[in-house]
Amino acid sequence: MGTALNPRYLNSSMLDTMFAFHFAHVRAHNQFQLFSYAPREEDEMIKVLREQYDWELSPETTST
Repeated sequence: MGTALNPRYLNSSMLDTMFAFHFAHVRAHNQFQLFSYAPREEDEMIKVLREQYDWELSPETTST
């Protein structure tokens, strides 16, 4: 708590820091976040790869 009472921490960048915190953590975001969850439907992806991109499978294995 002693560091919070130090007057040297109150400088001109404090206002910028508060605005940055507000926009990063308080305000609602409408964009897709980098690590947001996107469901993975493997069967649908394989279907698209095989039908639209002529994806070839190895005859020696059943896995893709």
